[in-house]
Amino acid sequence: MGLLEEATKTAAEIEFPEPRISALVAIASLNKRFGQEDQAFEVLTGAHRLCNESEDLAKDPALAQIAVGFAELKRYDQADRVY
Repeated sequence: MGLLEEATKTAAEIEFPEPRISALVAIASLNKRFGQEDQAFEVLTGAHRLCNESEDLAKDPALAQIAVGFAELKRYDQADRVY
């Protein structure tokens, strides 16, 4: 298992949604930096799903991070759907 996969599993164990989403966005950015764009997309998609499912979250900052992540992957269609 690679370090980024291990980091993703560890991030999933973070109790509160806001830091978990921030960690996932950071991991997605690292995946992109290392040429693993499909993995980055999957991680961002999971972060977006988590954000939408969370009721106790100030969503605007998290959604902005996720939208930027999708835009950096040139997945503009996904970035436009983040709300």
